Amino acid sequence: MVKKYVFDDVDILATYLYSLKKEISPIQLQKALYFLYTFYIGMYYNSSEVKELEGGVEFPNELFEAHFEAWTYGPAIRSIYDKRRLGSDFYLNNLESKEYKTFIAELENEPYGKTVLKFVDELFRDILARSEFSLVERSQQDSTWKKAYVSEDKLMSNQSIIEEYLKIFRS
Repeated sequence: MVKKYVFDDVDILATYLYSLKKEISPIQLQKALYFLYTFYIGMYYNSSEVKELEGGVEFPNELFEAHFEAWTYGPAIRSIYDKRRLGSDFYLNNLESKEYKTFIAELENEPYGKTVLKFVDELFRDILARSEFSLVERSQQDSTWKKAYVSEDKLMSNQSIIEEYLKIFRS
């Protein structure tokens, strides 16, 4: 049975992003995680077509367990903010951790691993090519962000994100 999430811990994915680029602003990091999550949903969530195209390989439904909140500058993950608030040292130091290295090595050995890492690499490169302002502006167009932003708790429903991006990608 395939796992529910590719990355068991969002910090491992954030660390992986730092392996691709050492200088990532807090806004770039938050928006990268959001768009990686949403585009992954659009492409790989519960998709029998993908399974056929990828030679029978089943993909986890979600890239990571998401806990997005609707902040002023778009979707954000509080735990990422808390670690990144003081600088990028947590993630840069994590690049050398046994947990990170083991996870990436194991992911590369999964039938879907290399495809997912290529997806992350390419989309992350596209995200970094855009201005922070355009990333914020684009993320604020999502109806899930808009609804959560005016709510009291600001929590973005994962189910709403999934439904929104399945509609965008598969309609």
